[in-house]
Amino acid sequence: MNKLMKYVAIMFGACLFACDDNETEISDQGLDEITFSENIMVESGDEVDEVIAERTRFGFGKGGIKGGLGGFLGCATISEETPEDADYPLIITIDYTEGCNATLWDITKSGKIIITLTGAPDEAGSQRIITYDNYMVNDHLIEGTRTYTNNGDGSHTVTLVDGKITTPEGAEITRTSTRTKTLVSGGDTEDRSDDVFEITGSASGTNAEGVSYSKTITSPLVKRKDCLWITSGTVEENSGDDQVVVDFGDGTCDNLATRTENGVSEEIEMNFKVRRKKR
Repeated sequence: MNKLMKYVAIMFGACLFACDDNETEISDQGLDEITFSENIMVESGDEVDEVIAERTRFGFGKGGIKGGLGGFLGCATISEETPEDADYPLIITIDYTEGCNATLWDITKSGKIIITLTGAPDEAGSQRIITYDNYMVNDHLIEGTRTYTNNGDGSHTVTLVDGKITTPEGAEITRTSTRTKTLVSGGDTEDRSDDVFEITGSASGTNAEGVSYSKTITSPLVKRKDCLWITSGTVEENSGDDQVVVDFGDGTCDNLATRTENGVSEEIEMNFKVRRKKR
């Protein structure tokens, strides 16, 4: 089922492989951990990009602004703090207050994303450091520190430390990662909706069952700013004796992906929830 566009997430997740005596079964939880974590981290990064771009154009002031931006940012309050005698470090806070809803996409956000800019966003070597204050997506608590370093060539090195997703049931998914995010199209126009990014890199952590995993992007993940979902690219994950490959598609803007575990493939619908397997 196709979804509408707008904004999206950088890598936590893992997958499970379950079987009975007679047949192989792909668990609902496994289907969702990779796709949820990928999409939610990229989507929140898109909103940070949007806020920084709008701040560069207009500024928000200490009193903040509410509304006026697209997507979830239309209901968030955005404010900034700067030193009295300098432009940086600049701290921007996106406050989703008690909750911002998008019923069409079945997503609710609450809490805060806090962005610290060490220098001008377009300056080589400058960083944006992202932390979270009780930030939740569909009742999943997102934690960690993400640091974007401007490489000066249209790309950013993105690191995540102490990354964790806690599901509503209390299961924890942890992750540490290093990635490169590169603008590959749309940079020559003022319209940010035509921007296209490629993401490469690797990660490691533990899945919701406490099993260690390692993960590598084997074909660059492609994220269009005019689409909510990652539209193409592949991720390979190894956990114990199992290997899982998720293929995010052919570039079409939809919420479909193909997941292959130990040779068994299934088309899945991506979601912004991690569902536990019913036992």
